[in-house]
Amino acid sequence: MRTIVTVKPYVESSSGPMDFSGFQAQPGSRFRVAGVNLKTLITYAYSLRDDQIIGGPDWTSSDLWEVTAKAAEKRVPLVPKTFDPAVPDTMAQMVQALIAERFHLKARRENRELPTYKLLVSNGGPKIQRSDDQTPPIPAQPTNEP
Repeated sequence: MRTIVTVKPYVESSSGPMDFSGFQAQPGSRFRVAGVNLKTLITYAYSLRDDQIIGGPDWTSSDLWEVTAKAAEKRVPLVPKTFDPAVPDTMAQMVQALIAERFHLKARRENRELPTYKLLVSNGGPKIQRSDDQTPPIPAQPTNEP
């Protein structure tokens, strides 16, 4: 079985509300987003920040899309074995292929020198204080819910 994909312009009245649930692997190797621009899809697929994407036509940030894909059965694991933000997971790789095929994306990576800021401690030392609540944060747990 091969991957089945539909990409169409997002129309709220017919597509329902915006839906970003596809950025989590779903049962049955499904991916669905609605009301998402191409730039957002690229940031997900290539593990980038919005400001790291340079170039492209204006519509990549303005036109909204509805994307539905179903990969071959059991091709996309629900929970990745390990998480490494520098390595796209199987679902992100599927979205990379989808973007290249449907939007004819031609991309390249390059290093650029950009301005940076330096955080310094002023005379007299830091004035930062601990909050009263030092409870460790509880990360969201991956689920297998559709």
